[in-house]
Amino acid sequence: MIGAEMSDKKRMMRITKLHELYKQNDIKYGRGKSDFIEYDWLNVNEKRHLNDWINGCLMKSKQQNEADSTEELRERFSGDPSGLGFYVTNGMMKVAMLNAGYSASYKWQHNWHFNSAYSVDYLKRLKKGRLLNEDE
Repeated sequence: MIGAEMSDKKRMMRITKLHELYKQNDIKYGRGKSDFIEYDWLNVNEKRHLNDWINGCLMKSKQQNEADSTEELRERFSGDPSGLGFYVTNGMMKVAMLNAGYSASYKWQHNWHFNSAYSVDYLKRLKKGRLLNEDE
């Protein structure tokens, strides 16, 4: 039980640190003021499902993904072939990606880019979903 409490404490410290970084960016860039508020609109199960999708469909890469911004990521999530995706805002996706440990670039812009790439398993599922939709 103590180990679980410690991980919760570490998680809360990380979130607090992210809040501080966001505040600094809001002052510097004037963006992201409502991202954490929007993320808090999600219930526990929705947050877990979004986090599971990120962990299952994405993997960290050494370089920033210039092709897919938070806009494309959230569209992929909401249109996931499993049918379990749901609508999330750009801000919700930003916070979920930060919480999952990804680093962002272009923070002064509305759409951020992260050091992410699609996992092989996700690409296979995506291809299979497209093939099934083409047959219909």
